[in-house]
Amino acid sequence: VRRDGQRIWVSGSFNEVRTPEDGRRRVVGTFRDVTAEHYAVQREAALAAMGLVVSRAGSAAQVLQETLGELRRLWRAREVTAATWTGAEQVTVTSTGQAAAWAALPGALRDALAGLRDQPLLTPTAGAPGGAGIRLEHPAGTLGIWIELGSGRLLTAEDRTLLSLVCGYLGQALHRAY
Repeated sequence: VRRDGQRIWVSGSFNEVRTPEDGRRRVVGTFRDVTAEHYAVQREAALAAMGLVVSRAGSAAQVLQETLGELRRLWRAREVTAATWTGAEQVTVTSTGQAAAWAALPGALRDALAGLRDQPLLTPTAGAPGGAGIRLEHPAGTLGIWIELGSGRLLTAEDRTLLSLVCGYLGQALHRAY
């Protein structure tokens, strides 16, 4: 993790060499930035996992629950919570942790989820460091998903792309299952 909070991935290789002058052993290390390759593999794995979710889910609720688990795994999140607004004040909460009624959610989480209702569709938004959310269409209304990333974890451009992609597939899967 760089000082600015951005996560990068590197590949390292080490070789033992002998100096030509005196034959002493030295170790030479080479590091290569493989961040782009890492995210490409992550995107492919996430899409494959979403295909599996769609193929085995029998209901829209099951599609949502399994996708929340996949989002939690992808971002190594503490918890992922979804709120579905099916009416003016009707909210259904689904979570990878203890699912609670809307009123029982912590105030900060309720505010973060409610703030997603005004966001553009499939456009990830980062809250305070450590949180990210996205809004998408649900067959019964509007769906907001909040990912608790962990303290200090920022949402990178690659994270935004992956979150949009996975949630786009989620929207399609919800409509099919519904």
